[in-house]
Amino acid sequence: MDTSAATVGMIGLGSMGAPVAKRILAARGELVIHARRPQPELVEAGATWSVTPRDLASRVDVLLSLLPDLPELEALLEGEDGLLAGAGDLLILIGSTSSAPGPACSVDDRNAGKRLVAISWPVSEKKLAAPTLATP
Repeated sequence: MDTSAATVGMIGLGSMGAPVAKRILAARGELVIHARRPQPELVEAGATWSVTPRDLASRVDVLLSLLPDLPELEALLEGEDGLLAGAGDLLILIGSTSSAPGPACSVDDRNAGKRLVAISWPVSEKKLAAPTLATP
């Protein structure tokens, strides 16, 4: 896949995720998002709002997750409107405040045979983490 043409989505737009989303928008000019609460600042900056996790997953090739913990992600995977409800493959990059691969391995193992590949990526509150992540 040509990564410059990949459509990127994001969930987990809290204190860690919102700054990362802003950097991605600045670098790529587009981002598809979903959150529990509306994100007018990100939409005004150019993000595309998705009504449900399923809608988000159907629009993207790669999904960045900066949810607080694994249970929050797992709650969004299943169900009629879940991330895995649509067709096609989905790469989920799971942000973690530790560099341990545990959360991604757990999601990947429990969803074997479904449309999902999960990879952990460490996240830090250091100011350089988000710009480095967003660089194509």
